[in-house]
Amino acid sequence: MDRREDSSITATGEMRELSFLFEISQALSRSLNISEVLEPVLAAMEKHLGMVRGTITLLNRATGEIRIEAAHGLSENQRHRGRYSLGEGITGRVVQTGRPAVIPKISEEPTFLDRTGARDGLDKDAISFLCVPIILGNEVIGALSADRPFPGNDELKRDVHLLT
Repeated sequence: MDRREDSSITATGEMRELSFLFEISQALSRSLNISEVLEPVLAAMEKHLGMVRGTITLLNRATGEIRIEAAHGLSENQRHRGRYSLGEGITGRVVQTGRPAVIPKISEEPTFLDRTGARDGLDKDAISFLCVPIILGNEVIGALSADRPFPGNDELKRDVHLLT
């Protein structure tokens, strides 16, 4: 690849990220009710970043349960099955540690639970999973996660950086 092709790819990636951030800022400015902006944020992840089956999970401090608060690309039944304990699976570990997780191929990760069942019948060698903590002040309150077709490790690193 010559330098012009490389700079073109970089510019395309930057435009994709700026478009994504702009759409999120618009969604956030439309409402002070967080419930009304979560699903548009997940839809923007699919539109601009090629991510599918996005979720926002929140930790209930009283019970220690982590559950899906908003989802894109999951049925209502799948969404209700998305419940985890602290440290359980990838989502539980991200909420417990406050560190993002990138799983290039979910088929190769034994701690990936697919609790929702949303990936049944899909080629798990072709699906990557990204999960980043949602932090308020100094406290992890949940996680933002999404599947995406495996794009290569460099693009996964850029995506997790952007989501973080």
